[in-house]
Amino acid sequence: MKVLLIGGRGFIGREILLQIKQLGWEVTEFNRSETNPLGYMNKLAVTELFANCSFDCVISTAWNTAHSTYRDSSENFQHQAATEYLASEAKHYSVPIFVALGSAAEYGDDNLAATSLSSILKPVDNYSSAKISTFLSLTKIFESTGTLLIWHRIFQPYGHGQDMNRFLPTLISKVSSGSKIEIKNPMHIYDWINVIDVAKAVLYSIKNKIGGAIDVGTGIGTSNEQLASVVSSEFGVKYLESQASTDSQVKGLVMNSNTHLLNHGWVPEFALESGIKDLVNKQL
Repeated sequence: MKVLLIGGRGFIGREILLQIKQLGWEVTEFNRSETNPLGYMNKLAVTELFANCSFDCVISTAWNTAHSTYRDSSENFQHQAATEYLASEAKHYSVPIFVALGSAAEYGDDNLAATSLSSILKPVDNYSSAKISTFLSLTKIFESTGTLLIWHRIFQPYGHGQDMNRFLPTLISKVSSGSKIEIKNPMHIYDWINVIDVAKAVLYSIKNKIGGAIDVGTGIGTSNEQLASVVSSEFGVKYLESQASTDSQVKGLVMNSNTHLLNHGWVPEFALESGIKDLVNKQL
């Protein structure tokens, strides 16, 4: 299997790259320019790459993920255009499989009811709008071609190498240092999935040629308060509910649809407790 991987330096891309190498697949990396964040989509470079190499699969993982700004950044639409151009070149050179990463954010940020009708897409910001538009564009690009499109809607990823400003790394840092924990939205519920399992899910879908839009999560919802309790237990301390804020409204997003990868025989390696234990061990 000859793979072109876009974004192999990112949080999820790094793990996919590692597992591709473990499988013994031949991989070519194409990453962002240090001087131009969108430079990896230089059209001339992309065209030359496809003209000079033959690929069995293209995996596009690159996207804007700056923690505090990515949801509303206009760069999301630049990444959309870049991914669409990459797809058009893959189509031109008849690449058999094209893989891209979507997000559970396509379903809306905090509407539990939408999870039982997960064909309903509810963009709430630039990030989710661009992801939805990208999926629709790629579907049209590869329509009536021999290319299999695989679109992974990733739920709440966590794991080694994640931006330390994200919620779970911040929570682990505070608990490990003995700092006071205050959970802004204790009853918000998310489907947490280890980045190792995300990468395995991506490669599983490629090996088994499972096309279309696929939800990638565990199917198990965990509230922020429950997550804080799990992290606290890992460090041998007791999480006190009184440390939470007063917001008790139940919101969140949990995978619960007919399009999830669990229906195709894939099983995640990590439960939340074992996944956090693995993460903590790697960070210590």
